[in-house]
Amino acid sequence: RYPQSNLILLDSSPTCMDILQARYHDNDRITCLVGNVLDMSNLVVASSTSSGGVDCIYDKGLLDALLCGEGWNGPVAQLLHQAAEVLARRPGSSYVLVSYPLPTSTQDFIRAQHPDLLEWTFGLQQHGKVQLSRAVVKKIGNIQ
Repeated sequence: RYPQSNLILLDSSPTCMDILQARYHDNDRITCLVGNVLDMSNLVVASSTSSGGVDCIYDKGLLDALLCGEGWNGPVAQLLHQAAEVLARRPGSSYVLVSYPLPTSTQDFIRAQHPDLLEWTFGLQQHGKVQLSRAVVKKIGNIQ
């Protein structure tokens, strides 16, 4: 469907990435990386094309997992900062979030992370207990 697309699969589990690497070993458009998503911008720059950006970040469960931890606001802010750094390099890029419905206070916290760059829409679609949300990059630039 997307013949020119490249995928970067990122997980902290070497075992998970070994399985995916074995499954997709013959596909040169799929890169499997072991690493910490909170250092995403460095990992993506090192593994991708000259711009170091991506068209889309697809998050299914990561934000939910971070929100379950004590003191979640620090890791969530760091994740969204890293995502903004990567997405800001490509026009029209987006962050797709598959998550449980988020309380308004959490949505407000997320919207407050780089509001000049990321424009969030929560609850685009509902499927059972999960919903689809998306942030679209409003402008391209450097992240502070």
